[in-house]
Amino acid sequence: MRIIFLSPSIHSGDKIAYLLYHDDTWIAISEIDKVDFYRNPDFNKNEHLGLDVIEEEELYQRIPFLRNKLIDEEGMFITVDYKNGNVFINPLHKTKSYFTPTYARATNQVNLKTSIWTYLYLRKFYSFKLLMCVAAFSLAIYYISWSFIIMLFWFCFFKYLHILANIDNFNFGTLNPAIVVTTMPTRIAVFTDLSKGFGSFPAIRIYKVSLPEVLNKKHEKLTVSGGYYSIEDLKYWDFFRPHPLIYATNNKEVLAEKEKQIPLVEWILLKQWAKKNKDKYYEGYYPLTNISNNWSEYEDPKFSLPEEDENPSAQLNKKRQQKLKD
Repeated sequence: MRIIFLSPSIHSGDKIAYLLYHDDTWIAISEIDKVDFYRNPDFNKNEHLGLDVIEEEELYQRIPFLRNKLIDEEGMFITVDYKNGNVFINPLHKTKSYFTPTYARATNQVNLKTSIWTYLYLRKFYSFKLLMCVAAFSLAIYYISWSFIIMLFWFCFFKYLHILANIDNFNFGTLNPAIVVTTMPTRIAVFTDLSKGFGSFPAIRIYKVSLPEVLNKKHEKLTVSGGYYSIEDLKYWDFFRPHPLIYATNNKEVLAEKEKQIPLVEWILLKQWAKKNKDKYYEGYYPLTNISNNWSEYEDPKFSLPEEDENPSAQLNKKRQQKLKD
């Protein structure tokens, strides 16, 4: 029978929001105590004797969903979403990407493994462009100079790392809902929370993608794996890149199962935004302020993204504002 150690505020009546298996020990953490946990994952490592404990059966009485689902693996991380009635069980992936900060943990991990060959096969146009680049370098080597071999090597090396990072993201990235909002070019709207673990920063990301013809239809539902990065020192991730799961698998049963794992409220919020904001179907980030959020902490939230697909009306407003400043 397992023993679960409780973080301090749970003894005072707070609910269990997170469970972590660390150093052969299960620790239950409240939302309040998460602050200490994020700053130092070992914050109670040497203080177990001073913590309250509950037995495994009592944990199941509090959270019935967890019965027979606890796995004693280092780094196993469980999130309990009382608001939406979801429990997310997230393993610590041993192949965690070197391109993402080690402390970052997805609340609802995708947990989908794929291979380089599957990824390239399912992204035929992307693979075709890679082959054309390799062919161009090869011709340059043959007709111009052997020195182009060095450029070909670095091109292949960096593309290989880029593909590895994308594949890794399908494993530990966050599962997010998306819908197709435009075609020619194809853009998807994605719902996500850009929070780094503290506060709530819900947003819609409009992102250009290339999709198989069968999915390239307006209002088509997609599941994506979210990759989050920071360029500025902010409380939220200022760069978010969604990776459609169709790039990792074409198994309809797997894709349907992943779609079900996304809370229904996220699909509803996404569809509501898409219906009311048809003038914003351009590359960008659109903070959601009509639901619980912390965007008020930033008067003018900053994001990192290409500018070439910006809404023409927004470009016009920028020019007008620049003229006023001049």
